[in-house]
Amino acid sequence: MKSLLALFLLSLTSLQAAEFDQLLDRLSDHLSEEKELSPEELSALEADLVEAAPVLAKEFDLVKRSFDLIATYDEIDGPLFLNEQTKGGFSRSEKYGKELEHVVFQLQQAILDHGYTADHLNEHQKELDSKGFLTANFFPGEVDSPDDPRKVYQVQIDASQLPPDGSPLTTDDQPARRCTGWYVAPGTIAELKLPADIVGKGYNIRVGAHTWDLQKKTPIKRLDRISLVFPIEEDRMLVGNPLGGGVYLEVPPNADKGICELFARNIVEAPFYSARSFDKTTLDEWLTTERKKPAPWTDFESEKFMMQVPTSWIYNFKTPDTLVADYDKCMDLVSEITGRPKIRSKVVLYHQIDVVMRGGAFFPGYPQSNYNWDPLGEDDGNKDHWFLKGPQFARSELFHEMGHMERITKFKGETEALVNFLYVYVHNQGFDVDLDVAFGRSMGRSDKLSIEQAAIDRMITETFRQGQPRNTTNRPGDEVKYQQRGYGHYADIARLFGWEPLLKFAAQDHENYKREKDFPRDVNNDPTDNRILRLSMAAGADLRPLFQFWGIYPDDETALAREMKKNDLELSPKVHERLKHYRTLIPMNAGDFKEHALIMYPRCEEPGRNLNERNSLYGHGFYHDWLKKYDASHGEKAAAAMGKILETFYGDATG
Repeated sequence: MKSLLALFLLSLTSLQAAEFDQLLDRLSDHLSEEKELSPEELSALEADLVEAAPVLAKEFDLVKRSFDLIATYDEIDGPLFLNEQTKGGFSRSEKYGKELEHVVFQLQQAILDHGYTADHLNEHQKELDSKGFLTANFFPGEVDSPDDPRKVYQVQIDASQLPPDGSPLTTDDQPARRCTGWYVAPGTIAELKLPADIVGKGYNIRVGAHTWDLQKKTPIKRLDRISLVFPIEEDRMLVGNPLGGGVYLEVPPNADKGICELFARNIVEAPFYSARSFDKTTLDEWLTTERKKPAPWTDFESEKFMMQVPTSWIYNFKTPDTLVADYDKCMDLVSEITGRPKIRSKVVLYHQIDVVMRGGAFFPGYPQSNYNWDPLGEDDGNKDHWFLKGPQFARSELFHEMGHMERITKFKGETEALVNFLYVYVHNQGFDVDLDVAFGRSMGRSDKLSIEQAAIDRMITETFRQGQPRNTTNRPGDEVKYQQRGYGHYADIARLFGWEPLLKFAAQDHENYKREKDFPRDVNNDPTDNRILRLSMAAGADLRPLFQFWGIYPDDETALAREMKKNDLELSPKVHERLKHYRTLIPMNAGDFKEHALIMYPRCEEPGRNLNERNSLYGHGFYHDWLKKYDASHGEKAAAAMGKILETFYGDATG
């Protein structure tokens, strides 16, 4: 006899199913014009559909009916994002005139979120076969079903994700994604054969590379959630997606199964350039075969880097070997400057193209998804985009967001500053960009924003004139975040002592973590005195005067001085000469200040164009305001402050 709880749940599900069925009745009547709904009624219907959608996981008949109603809408008006009502996207909040489109949008999303399950695939394979969404012809893209659905395909894949060697990374608790080079056409159902030793061990098959939820983005430019995950619970399984999508193995943390073989049929081949150690695509294979494969998305993967781009970008692309070599080179340099191994359990960078960027600003992520593309635009198979030129051509934000992923230890306030420094090292050491030029470009600004200009940017502040630490309040007036002067001290170390101290310091951080496990406890607030000491030890010199110049003051000067002596660290003549040089750069009058200001913000003589630029506490607004205020008295105070640093450490205020 069934328990009362089971009977109650069965009764509740039946009631929910009946309610959802009634909602579909109303939509059907509206589409057939038997009983049209008002805009208000359609909006209410949309809200009710969203609330009732979970019932689709239990009631397959409702899933079938939902597919049929979507097909009816497509026949009448055309698919979403391709018809005249929705081409180019449509507003999420302003629904006037597009109430029906919002209902259809939510019904398709409901199927993806709740109705297209492993259980339904296994129990209703024949009924789901060929049930796809025509909006897939917009995104992810159009592709025909396989010519030979019985043909078997085989791929080798890395089924391991070993623990990181060192301190944790941002994505350690996430599965590692591995490319197969397979694509499931919209509405088709692929059959997979998997190794028995990954069954029931937390592995998944994902269909659809685009995993970010865009439900907070407006306008709506694709369905919000388009990637489906199928846990591997049997060594044979069915997978699919009404939108279609690439097929990926998701490997759980700490998995150690090594190289495995996967088999599939009823799939479409996708262009795939593999530079993995166990499976390398030759240039001839790429030119003659891979780039001609029909799937709408293309995978690139090495042990250090992975990305997806539209196939419309690459069918005439001839240099994947050079491209991936440049990505790998960049990733090696990122690993060097962050002190990590060059081969890791996950790639250093995974990024992809989407119709809109993931957030309202650039974001880190696995994948990083910060660049837009219009699927209806014209591409010639050899896209002029930095994705296909190499990361050395990327905007600085790419490295900024990678810096967040790397969880670098930092002084207090450097969360949005030190992450930019990856750009400096990669471009200076990897691509022979002058240190000052790389430094200036590292926040997307100017080739002229040298380390010296950042030093002047420090010396014109009130905190410098008053002999106080830099402002790290994370409010307007903050002197560190998103600013070169916020990480100028690291550039100075590289300039004076070479890169080796910074590489040594980063590597030692991981050794300290492995030894102590809780070190550092907060990567964004590394204890100041200990960090100054560790950096000094790496450089082989007492760096206190350099840090104090840049606004980093010890918490306990006496104790830190004692530690310097204990470790035989002496003041550096190189630092002494550098500080004396900086003293000569202090703007001593309004004209000097203007010369510096126009390098920092070339338009700063003009009023700001928006409220952000008009804020006098930072950036453009600060310089615009101080062009009218700076005079000789400010220069004299800055010179006196520098004299105090020189006197404190070197015994002579004049240097």
